[in-house]
Amino acid sequence: QSQSTCCVPEPSGPSRSFRRSADPVASFAAAEAYCGDSGLARIDSAAENALAAEACGDAVCWLSFRDPSLGGHWRWPGDELPLYTNWNGEYKQPGLDDNGGEREPYSTLNTRGTLWTRGSRTDLSVLDGTWFDAADLGTAHALCNMPLEDAPPRPPPPPPPPPPPPSPLSPDLECSSLDGRTQAARACSDVLECNMYYIVGGTSLAP
Repeated sequence: QSQSTCCVPEPSGPSRSFRRSADPVASFAAAEAYCGDSGLARIDSAAENALAAEACGDAVCWLSFRDPSLGGHWRWPGDELPLYTNWNGEYKQPGLDDNGGEREPYSTLNTRGTLWTRGSRTDLSVLDGTWFDAADLGTAHALCNMPLEDAPPRPPPPPPPPPPPPSPLSPDLECSSLDGRTQAARACSDVLECNMYYIVGGTSLAP
């Protein structure tokens, strides 16, 4: 099953963000109804796919990308050609007859379920943000378009860890302890000061 492509270059940055329903919805039509005027997810760039994958998380989410004729003519709403696709290549998506003969005119971001290839069954759980063709089953969440400015702000990155405290011992200077063992000594400004302190078993001793 081939897929249609388009020669228009994809946008350089995201023009929309996404939000996901808390629970799976009953069907593709239910997903469209849930999203309402904002519309079911449309993805036009790798940057938008990254935002969609983040919003979908470890769920399976409906996209508005469809092939009603099952002829490999995948379109966004309004019969618009794709600027970008992210079909899963490992499982040869979109596939032909990869669901036991069930019609799969819809698409999801991520998948959980059964893949049939030449009569061989494979149970899948792929949550890497790639796309799969899908039948109209009630196991996916609605993923809705959302204006980029309405997206919740991302939390700032955590501060870097504090530097380790300075060591009281200098690795560059060694002194002989009373019992003849060599240990790293305290930081010394000269040999005389070094001779005043010895480190035996981690304890500083005066001569």
